[in-house]
Amino acid sequence: MFIIARNAIIKSGYQPEIDYVQNRFFKDIDESEFFFQYIYVIMNWRVREQIASKQTDEYFKNLDSSVITCYFKDKKRTAAEMAKENFVRWFGELKAAKDPFKYLQTLPCIGKVMKFHLARNLGFDCIKPDRHLIMLSLECGFKTPLEMCESIQTSYPKYRIGTIDVILWRWCNLGRPL
Repeated sequence: MFIIARNAIIKSGYQPEIDYVQNRFFKDIDESEFFFQYIYVIMNWRVREQIASKQTDEYFKNLDSSVITCYFKDKKRTAAEMAKENFVRWFGELKAAKDPFKYLQTLPCIGKVMKFHLARNLGFDCIKPDRHLIMLSLECGFKTPLEMCESIQTSYPKYRIGTIDVILWRWCNLGRPL
């Protein structure tokens, strides 16, 4: 299944997404990238990735939170405004945090699942246990998405766990093409 998923998303033009996650490390992230990823992740809250990407692009044209029009728009707008004022401090606190995942969950609009999405996008090697991976892992007989991704990694050790997550997630997001 993993090879089918990988080949399908590469065929669909997503090799750059695979490379992006595979070669991303937190030590290489700066506060501007942290700010961008934070905004991108909150835009993804309860919204399809394709819509979130468009709204993120619109937001960064003028740092204008009024362009946020999807689900939970008021909470997302408030979080974006808070981030604009605090991202440098938040990034410093994240770098100093003993438990970065626990720290990320303290940020506005970042909950138990979104902290993993943000962490992965910031270069931490983790999975985002979203609905796609939960359903796929259960279909494949695993108790959790992490268990599934770790099992795949034993056969494909060149891939980081977060890269396996992205490949499977994108495959599900595209409707599991062959």
